[in-house]
Amino acid sequence: MEAGLASDGARSAPSPTLSGIAAASGQDFAQSGEQDKAAFYARQQPKDREAFLRWLDYAKQAGAIGTGPSATRIHLGERRYSDLIQPWMNQANHERGLLVHVCTLDDRVDFDKAMKSGVDGIFTSRAGELLRFQQRPVKRSEPEQLEALGY
Repeated sequence: MEAGLASDGARSAPSPTLSGIAAASGQDFAQSGEQDKAAFYARQQPKDREAFLRWLDYAKQAGAIGTGPSATRIHLGERRYSDLIQPWMNQANHERGLLVHVCTLDDRVDFDKAMKSGVDGIFTSRAGELLRFQQRPVKRSEPEQLEALGY
């Protein structure tokens, strides 16, 4: 990471370089030969532990209060995401005072894995399913809620 100079001559916060957050595969999309750019990038892992920690340090220095990492989703097969909520990763976030809210999980098996790994919260497209997983009351089923909203 390199610090630059702001227009007033003061040093700016360090910014990550591509080598600082390089993929473990050592390939970029063009080199991979893959056709689906989203799928390629969704599976990328940090090059190594140090690269991940540099990324967190940069986020903290830039004013972040948390991270929204991806997680491997059991039922996605080839389109699954990189697992950036491993327990050591969550611990590293917490050591820096960062919250971890994983994006986007929709199945109970994934909710369970994420909570056991130490995340602080879960983004989901299925709020009712997450509430049921947490054994919290759900006033209306999803179809009832959609109907009440006019959908």
